[in-house]
Amino acid sequence: MADKAQTSKLGRRDRLNKDNLFFLKSKDCVGREITLLDDVYTTGTTLHQAAACLYEAGAKKISTISLAR
Repeated sequence: MADKAQTSKLGRRDRLNKDNLFFLKSKDCVGREITLLDDVYTTGTTLHQAAACLYEAGAKKISTISLAR
């Protein structure tokens, strides 16, 4: 996820309203179970947006793990 403004410097409302910048080069997710890992869970926006992209590509189940909150 590349962005000009650092997400860590945005407020809660701004984070929740960010456009989804995630995309897949390959849509080879159909029927897969995927685990996402995030270093710090703040608002959950990163995980929610990544999961939405994967579900759109056909993922069956997505689990998440965060190292810190």
